[in-house]
Amino acid sequence: ILSLDDIASPYQLGIMPPHTVAYLETYRGCPMSCRFCEWGRSDSSTTVFSTDYIAREFQAYMENDVSAVFLVDAGLNLNKKGFDNLREAEAEVGYLKRSGGLWAEIYPTNIRDHHLDFLEEIGLGYLGIGLQSLDTNVLKGLDRPFKKEQFESSVRKIASVCNAEIQIIMGLPGDTPEGFIRTLKYARSLRVSVRAYHCLVLPDALLTRSRPEWNIDFDP
Repeated sequence: ILSLDDIASPYQLGIMPPHTVAYLETYRGCPMSCRFCEWGRSDSSTTVFSTDYIAREFQAYMENDVSAVFLVDAGLNLNKKGFDNLREAEAEVGYLKRSGGLWAEIYPTNIRDHHLDFLEEIGLGYLGIGLQSLDTNVLKGLDRPFKKEQFESSVRKIASVCNAEIQIIMGLPGDTPEGFIRTLKYARSLRVSVRAYHCLVLPDALLTRSRPEWNIDFDP
């Protein structure tokens, strides 16, 4: 799809039931390629929805009286143009601030002041921060970069402006029960909420990009 704006929105078409959660997308792809994640491959940074499109989404959300907005992008801060368009649309419509904010994920390494300012402006409802594992060998095998000091600094900054939770994954290839407990204890020590997910074998993720030595058994 050359222009994401060509995709019809069920909210703008008026075919979504009212009072439900709205799922907002501002761009596609991800600059990272963590093996456990279905985003999988990098995509062009120009593959974004325009400011006008996002503004029309917000208008449609208001008319549909949605209960919450969940950002389904790989991360709030992983595509500069996507974030800029989101912020411009919000400045034009002012929907998120009136509706109680946004549920989103954020990548801790790339936190900048303008991201924090935006989160504080809209009164964010929920922000997920992906840690996945504390074990550097596990993360290296999954092509997942991690810098502990930078992560902790980002968590403190995020927690100062909004409700946040650290997300970890149980059962990652190369991890152990003892390793997972260490990750859990570390996440809890940072004094924010913690959510644990099960590791899944999915297309465009571990199903197709796992390492042979992991000997992953896919249960359909």
